[in-house]
Amino acid sequence: MHSEKGAGFLIFLCMLYFGVSGIMVKVLGISPSSLYSLMAFGLGIVGIAVSVLRKQEFFFRKYFLFYLILAFFFSMNVIAFYKSYQLTSLANAVLSHYTAPIFIAVLSPFLLKERLETVSIAALVISTIGLFLIVGPENISFGNNDFLGIMYGTLSGFGYAMQVILYRLHPEIGEGPLIATSSIISLLFVLPFASIGHFGSANLALLLPYAILTPLVVTLYAFAVKHVRAQFAGIIGYTEIISVTIFGIFLLNEIPTMLTFIGGLLIIASGLLIIRKLR
Repeated sequence: MHSEKGAGFLIFLCMLYFGVSGIMVKVLGISPSSLYSLMAFGLGIVGIAVSVLRKQEFFFRKYFLFYLILAFFFSMNVIAFYKSYQLTSLANAVLSHYTAPIFIAVLSPFLLKERLETVSIAALVISTIGLFLIVGPENISFGNNDFLGIMYGTLSGFGYAMQVILYRLHPEIGEGPLIATSSIISLLFVLPFASIGHFGSANLALLLPYAILTPLVVTLYAFAVKHVRAQFAGIIGYTEIISVTIFGIFLLNEIPTMLTFIGGLLIIASGLLIIRKLR
């Protein structure tokens, strides 16, 4: 139990960092592909180091297609999330991203042959209503940055959901190979769209900590989540929503509207419905 408490606290600290990193992404103003390339490079090095230290095999020939698909959804998740941060408020971005548990619950019966639960359908309906309230009926337009940002956030949630489902398909693959291959392969896809010149104008005081800490925190999170019961990890994960919203209010003066608040509560409630069904 002591190790679970320690792992839970580590997840909590990771969530706080992810909240701060959202502000870094917004303030730096670097294109999502450039910022992602920097993060993926560091994460790839960390993944290789973990693989060597823990003697985890890649089985690259056997799982080549799997690694390609995983890299695609990994880059979709992160780049869409970065784009969401840049287009809309921190609260809108992270709330729309947290549709991921609902996507997992709905897609798992088709991709993992799990039983489709009634609660999954209910959670999908509730979260959709929540997203609608956050966007606001008057803002549903591709010319509206908030609407586009929320759509990117939802796309990020879908990408993350597919990552989790793919992890479940091959639990025999270690964390190191998963982190290394998804980062390096996706880096090869994204690098042609990145620009090194974007880093020259960036605030190095933010860029350097982001480049160093993010790969380490992502890796620590991947390890910690394995030592906490799924429902507890999911609930702790929702602290990211709270931390991001608080940071947005006090550091960027982003005050959520009442509809955003209500819609966010609905999305959180839908996620908790899914978590409550876990055993």
